[in-house]
Amino acid sequence: MPTRTGDQLTVLAKLLDAHPRMLDASKLPEREREAVRMLTQDGLATTLGDLAGATRAAVRYSALMVR
Repeated sequence: MPTRTGDQLTVLAKLLDAHPRMLDASKLPEREREAVRMLTQDGLATTLGDLAGATRAAVRYSALMVR
């Protein structure tokens, strides 16, 4: 099941809001867990077991976009 761009944006926003903490991805709905997998493949998220967080590159890009 392909994940929608909106799901990825939602999850990335959650990960960026939580940064530097990591979120428990096992508590996310299935569509958002799939979005975490896609973001991880694209280098915007990182996982450690069930935990997921934004990568340094995602955080830096977000900071640049706010300006």
